[in-house]
Amino acid sequence: MRLLRIPLIILALVGLIALAGCGSDDSTDSSDSSSSEALSNEEYAQQAQAILLEFGTNFQQLGTEISNSKDEAQFADLVNEAEDEIQGAIDEFSALQPPPDAQEGHDQTLSALENFSSKLTDVSDAAESGDKQALQEAATALQQAGLDFQTELTQAAQSLSDAGIELGGSSTDATTGG
Repeated sequence: MRLLRIPLIILALVGLIALAGCGSDDSTDSSDSSSSEALSNEEYAQQAQAILLEFGTNFQQLGTEISNSKDEAQFADLVNEAEDEIQGAIDEFSALQPPPDAQEGHDQTLSALENFSSKLTDVSDAAESGDKQALQEAATALQQAGLDFQTELTQAAQSLSDAGIELGGSSTDATTGG
């Protein structure tokens, strides 16, 4: 049986990594900021970049493994891992306290992650049910969700940029993705 291939997940995550910037900012001091005090633009950019880069890297690897899965059980396990990975990113990202001007971009990024997560959950549920038709439908919806995810992240990056937050850290090339 030919299992579901999800190359668009990989594309969306490559876009996510590009969104976070090519220049790596090694100062990933992600001190937990559970207080209600908003982060500075620089602190927010560093912490958001660290979360998105870690998520993007891990999720890209899982996307490759999912695309190469050999049987339904392995596929379902890997999709569950991907769900856990995206939920972890959602939890970490929602814990950030963005600067007031960055709230819109923050909310857009969080919404993009949550929307994509819900489509991934649909794939997981269909895989676990063993219903091949439902799995195919969920896979098709996930591919579209991957495109939507990319678009939503691009819009979020623009909103953050408009608020003076460049997720590329100190890289001057961050807005070009290079």
